[in-house]
Amino acid sequence: MKDTYFQISVPQDIAIGKYILSWDTINDEVPAIYTPIKDSTVIISSSSALTVEISDPLHLPYGGNTLLTPVNLIYSPDIEISVLLAFGERYEGISFSETKILHNLELVFKPGITEMFYTIYSDDSFQEKLTEYISGTISYEVVGVNKDVYKLLKPSAYF
Repeated sequence: MKDTYFQISVPQDIAIGKYILSWDTINDEVPAIYTPIKDSTVIISSSSALTVEISDPLHLPYGGNTLLTPVNLIYSPDIEISVLLAFGERYEGISFSETKILHNLELVFKPGITEMFYTIYSDDSFQEKLTEYISGTISYEVVGVNKDVYKLLKPSAYF
């Protein structure tokens, strides 16, 4: 027998309490060749916020880019959330995009997505002016339909 694991998402305004899930199967053989699935009990016990964990980006070296920096959710959203990233100020030659100047970035988490990544890029033409690694700050914000269910572990980080 093979176990299958899955998650159940509920609207963020659902009341704390006990709920019964009833299962319907489709394309059954008649007579059925397996035991019918019993009703399942789900208990909504808390409305506390789920965390958004963002690792600190590694240093941005002279002439290079940071490695991928993960952004993790414990559970994916019911509908959608976005994590907005923004540099603390405009750093000349620094961007969230390799192909264009991008000082803000939106990572969109849909149902089923629990991990995304970002990289900080430095512009090759600007790198000639640098003599050491670049540092600065990035601020984070959670927005979207399910934003009230999630909280950031930290509002910003240094790179």
